[in-house]
Amino acid sequence: MSATQSEQHTSLMIGDNWKNDVAGAKEVGMGAGYYNIKNETSLPFTPDFNMRSWDEIDLFL
Repeated sequence: MSATQSEQHTSLMIGDNWKNDVAGAKEVGMGAGYYNIKNETSLPFTPDFNMRSWDEIDLFL
């Protein structure tokens, strides 16, 4: 983030690992989207958005 001079509160992490990607992003104040490629229905967290395909990305941005 320092290379692009980005700030956490204006950044978004999209990841397919809820613990490392989504929970980690939320812990530091970033937006977090879950790339739910396994179509999990019972998630241990609430991501900012839950996408199952990259085709859905424009629905969340």
